[in-house]
Amino acid sequence: MIRMYDKNGLQRGSFGGTGTALGKFRGPMGMDLLGDRLFVMEMGGERIQELRIVRTS
Repeated sequence: MIRMYDKNGLQRGSFGGTGTALGKFRGPMGMDLLGDRLFVMEMGGERIQELRIVRTS
């Protein structure tokens, strides 16, 4: 699961869990944020997922 926090350390949301569907993860090993794109590298799923982050107020 990925949890998102604001600059003050307050949790603003979460998503994911275990699985093979988009937004689910099997052995996540790393991630990188480039603009509004989150790349999650998986060892168990042997893939890299590209997810779009949508900011809400």
